Amino acid sequence: MIVVTDDELKKLEEHFGPDVRHMGTWNSDGVFGYSAVPVAFVEKAAQAIGDPGLLEALHGLKKSSDRNKRFIEMLQAFGPTFVEKIAATYRECATFEVRLWSQPFPKKDQTAVLTRQLPLQA
Repeated sequence: MIVVTDDELKKLEEHFGPDVRHMGTWNSDGVFGYSAVPVAFVEKAAQAIGDPGLLEALHGLKKSSDRNKRFIEMLQAFGPTFVEKIAATYRECATFEVRLWSQPFPKKDQTAVLTRQLPLQA
């Protein structure tokens, strides 16, 4: 998980627009706010773009002890297209979860196994 603080989001929003606020879930305790961006969403977006430099940067992000800093560097280097892809991945997965949880649960007498696999392995 990558944590992007509200202050960082404000700076990124000035540069890339409002999509930066749609790359992950918003969390706040009333004082401190941040966006939690799953690395899996970043990975899926990078693979969709297919830029070798971006894929190399992704590898570095996964190994980094300071994912936040690396992530912001990646956004700055690969620009709005990367931001848009991450936001699109987040929307796709959020929509999938809403559809999944709006399904009725199976009756007790039915033999069924529910799995929650997000569509990340496309």
